[in-house]
Amino acid sequence: MKSRELLVILGCGVLALIWLASRMRTPRNRVYDDTSGKVSNDDVRARGFKPATPVETEAEVLFYQDMNGYNTTRIPALVYHHDMFFAFAEGRRETFRDIGEMDIILRRGRRKDWKVEWGPVQIVARQSGYRLMDPVPIVDTEIDMILLVYNAHRSNVEIWDELADEILTTELKVIKSYDLGLTWTEPQDLNHAIQLIKPRASLYGPAPGHGIQMKSGRLIVSGRFWSKVTDSKQKGFKHGTFPQTNVIYSDDHGKTWHPGGRFGYREDTNGIAIFSDEATAVELDNELCINARTLHPDQPRLLAFSNDGGASFGTPRFARSLQEPGYKPRNDTSFASNHTNTLQGPFLLEDNTTRATFGGGCQGSTIGFTAPQPLSPSNTWVVFSNPASFTTRRNMAVKISKDGCRTWSKPWVIHANACAYSDLAYFETWDSNAGVYSPNIAILFEGGGEFRYESIQFKMFSLERMLQGITETSPFSSGSNFL
Repeated sequence: MKSRELLVILGCGVLALIWLASRMRTPRNRVYDDTSGKVSNDDVRARGFKPATPVETEAEVLFYQDMNGYNTTRIPALVYHHDMFFAFAEGRRETFRDIGEMDIILRRGRRKDWKVEWGPVQIVARQSGYRLMDPVPIVDTEIDMILLVYNAHRSNVEIWDELADEILTTELKVIKSYDLGLTWTEPQDLNHAIQLIKPRASLYGPAPGHGIQMKSGRLIVSGRFWSKVTDSKQKGFKHGTFPQTNVIYSDDHGKTWHPGGRFGYREDTNGIAIFSDEATAVELDNELCINARTLHPDQPRLLAFSNDGGASFGTPRFARSLQEPGYKPRNDTSFASNHTNTLQGPFLLEDNTTRATFGGGCQGSTIGFTAPQPLSPSNTWVVFSNPASFTTRRNMAVKISKDGCRTWSKPWVIHANACAYSDLAYFETWDSNAGVYSPNIAILFEGGGEFRYESIQFKMFSLERMLQGITETSPFSSGSNFL
């Protein structure tokens, strides 16, 4: 071999080594998926998130009164999977009230960046002579399935009459979809799961709002059941029964279900019975948190934690910093004087004291996601939504907790008019400039002008926009969550 050819070969080899060494010195900050060309989720989570431009979309009406022949649509539930949103609701045929025949309906939305293309209304569950209520969707990522739990009540029997009968007539159902909500299986009866609840349930209702799949694969549906008061020292709420929050769970992808932990009967320091009701679940770093509505206007929301995947719960604690419709400390002059600008109505008396209003609380929603770097006291941040008002159901707002639901930020109000139930979903968008996925939240909520059930609306916003909104607005005070 000639010396010139040898030098060319050696030169090419040196250049190749230099190129390879430069690639090895370059930080491995991108791992590309061969099919999509995007950074893989595993790599993103290892590196954490970077701040992105605050983004917020206008609220979009998905369901409205008289839509598709329904008198009213209520009780939103939302999940996200494979770049698609699944927005569920009750289609109430006869009235906006909790009576008459109802269907579970769905709209599927394909997300393209910050736009969503929504499909038509689908009826996913209908049963003649029944009202189908409380939709609870869960995404099972292990088998790529969407599961939906819901309740079936006789259409012409009111809930309070069901309690008076003391006979469990509620039918709990589950259906499943393996093709992103296009088709659904026939309903499976889950009554065995609530028939095993102790003390015996006279009435049961799941969530409503999305359920969760824990890191272990366990599926969790939070809910509440009503039992007969058997101890003469205990107080009843209605027809001698009291409600309490609980969970049911499945470890085999929704084939079989079991009753989990419950809150139990308790009284506050004033001797008032604590009636816990509609609830939402979120998985934290090493525990499960249940956030529940209470039914007395002098009591705030209730939180309880589980260290065994929902099989049992520790003692529930009040979350006084989560503003709730109807909740105001009674005859608390310091509270009234500190909130003069936020309390507007006849309940603020001339002597700066407050009095209880009708109705206790409202349903709320929670969603958890991996905390951005650098990590806060908790690796999981949690967003909470509900009407942030001390009076009536107004001011749909979101709050964030960075320490495992122990304390909460001020609320960011996203809808200042009448509103009620809501549900949250988490999703990520690709930021090509930063080379990462960015965390975002979507909310599906009941709202209107003066009538809170006028429509069900959908809105998206980035984590940065929510944090920005929290600092920009709100006369509410923050502070310690547990008192």
